[in-house]
Amino acid sequence: MIKTTKRVSMCSVITLLLFIVVCSGISWGKDTPVKIGVLAERGIAQCIEKWSPTAEYLTDRIPGKTFVIVPVDFDGIFSFVELGIIDFVLTNPSMYVELETWYGVNRIATLKNKRIGRVVTKHGGLIFCKADRDDIQTLNDLKNKTFMAATQTSFGGWRMALREFQEKGVDPYSDFKEVRFGGTNDTVVYAMRDGKVDAGTVRTDTLERMAMDGNIDINTFRIINDLSGQYKDFPFAVSTQLYPEWPFARVKHTTDELAERVAIALLEMPANSPAAIAAKCGGWTIPLNYQPVHECLKELRLGPYKDFGKITPAAVVKKYWAFILTIVILFAAVLGAAIFILRLNRNINKTHLELQSEVEGRKQIEESLRESEKKYRTILESIEDGYYEVDIGGKFTFFNDSLSKIFGLTEDELMRKNFRDFTDQETNKKGYQVFNKVYTTGKLAEGFGWEIIRKEGTKRYVEASVSLRKDSEGHRIGFQGIIRDISDRKRMEEALQKEKERFRLLVEESPLGISLIDKDGNYKYINPKFVCMFGYALEDILTGKEWLRKAYPDKEYRQQVISAWLADIETFKRGESRPRIFNVTCKDGTEKIIQFRPVTMELGGQFIIYEDITEQRRTEEALEKAKQEAETATQAKSQFLANMSHEIRTPMNAIIGLSDLAMKTELTARQRDYLKKISLSGHSLLGIINDILDFSKIEAGKLTMESINFNLEE
Repeated sequence: MIKTTKRVSMCSVITLLLFIVVCSGISWGKDTPVKIGVLAERGIAQCIEKWSPTAEYLTDRIPGKTFVIVPVDFDGIFSFVELGIIDFVLTNPSMYVELETWYGVNRIATLKNKRIGRVVTKHGGLIFCKADRDDIQTLNDLKNKTFMAATQTSFGGWRMALREFQEKGVDPYSDFKEVRFGGTNDTVVYAMRDGKVDAGTVRTDTLERMAMDGNIDINTFRIINDLSGQYKDFPFAVSTQLYPEWPFARVKHTTDELAERVAIALLEMPANSPAAIAAKCGGWTIPLNYQPVHECLKELRLGPYKDFGKITPAAVVKKYWAFILTIVILFAAVLGAAIFILRLNRNINKTHLELQSEVEGRKQIEESLRESEKKYRTILESIEDGYYEVDIGGKFTFFNDSLSKIFGLTEDELMRKNFRDFTDQETNKKGYQVFNKVYTTGKLAEGFGWEIIRKEGTKRYVEASVSLRKDSEGHRIGFQGIIRDISDRKRMEEALQKEKERFRLLVEESPLGISLIDKDGNYKYINPKFVCMFGYALEDILTGKEWLRKAYPDKEYRQQVISAWLADIETFKRGESRPRIFNVTCKDGTEKIIQFRPVTMELGGQFIIYEDITEQRRTEEALEKAKQEAETATQAKSQFLANMSHEIRTPMNAIIGLSDLAMKTELTARQRDYLKKISLSGHSLLGIINDILDFSKIEAGKLTMESINFNLEE
């Protein structure tokens, strides 16, 4: 039983209305936009978000043209191409083969898909089930099970797997308990995760993409018919053969000039451009060979090969025409020689016309090949990357002008030269290994680089790809590929590495403790000073909870620290630092006074600097205590002086008073002189005592200022 979730007609109507609205808005200020029909395998919104930057990129690169994205569903894409609504089409390989056969679309570039940091130009299908399904180990175990795929027209999400089933003698439509179609690859994965089906198939990289996005746990699934060992250079789990990635194709009515300009712009798209990043690709490459897709559809009797192999009257006549002709001739001989001669003449004339038509067709094909070769060379001469072709021995047999500029040679100087002429011995060995592997396996090698020595002695660093070249009979005749000058990028990478190393040394040798904490509170790095300061290694405090529990064992104090920390985080701005001082318990049980300087980083984590101020605080406390003791001693001294001066002044006043009274009596001259000296000395000593008393009041802080009005002019 087959169940399919469809939204075909409604999706097509919505897409067409959206397209009319967008084009109407654009046509106010510009010419008719160039429409790029894209298969919306994951919905219209996701399609527009993913591919609109590509349309903007082409608009910027091709003056006078405005490109727009037209999302199309699996069934609607054929109508859009047939009616000429779109000018270019981006779809899966099997639908491209059907469009190529029925409507004459022609590929101009192939997508370089990018997933988990790897760029690939091929993809496959993945057949999988839940990891705990021990009853499903092989494709034959899927009999009498429920199975889900994306759609019946999805190449990676159904047809690739269908071919594998057919080769293993399994017919999903009769052997499976139920076959469902969920509409998208993501729907299949979620249905599998939720236990709605026993097994399913999606295109390669789907599980890895959804796991990277955090939507699934990839370890809960298991691959069925795992062919990853056969494709060791392919970075994703795979259960089927590999086929070329999505092609970018021109619709039949699109002009050659526009198609050439679009092809050049796509081939020159940088891998770090907004368009490539949004499309999650590494740019575009020259159109690949889609014959494997034809073979797949031919085996499945799908698309243009739906009636392939069926016995029809026309096929019988074509195969057994000689036998039938003999019977006709014998029958004609019975009827008469005249009828026989007439039939024979008709056959001769028919054969002559067929031969004449075949010759004319060959001439047209040859002319098309010459025109195609001319366009191909124009494209190669327009790109900045170097394109090359070499024979089996490694000598250049064909290349574009960009390659000559990279090597610093003229076309005549470079022709018949060998890669070995531009590299040292060690690089030659590595290059030989790469080319030999391509020769042996027939698989594309890309992303390998080496240093070349130009004619004038300067050195440049290049990155290259290489694939095997074969003649029409399949014999290996040489290699071809792309060479890109990445010298400037290499220098920037080296400079960045030096800066990273310099920063690492600063952190490692810092006299202060340093830690790096992610946004979830987990410790990702601590420097040696941190370990020396607290005694904790990184494995001791992997999480913030571990650190808080060990550094602040007292629960009440720990809660105070956490409250202060959370309050700071809520008010911190990125890049702002606010010091905090806490008492930290070290691994050996000692307690230190630490000043924290946290800095909130751009991604939400924290960079924290730790300074041990234990000795500084102890010194400050000792100084404060000494100061207080000195002030206490000074006050005691002042109090003592005040008391002493008071005790001395009382009898001194008596001496001065009595001497003054005695001087008023009858005295001899000598007695008066003595008393006068006693009075003067007493007054002098009393003044000194008063000064001492005032000084002690100042030190004791008990001196009272007296305010008296006076006139300065008087």
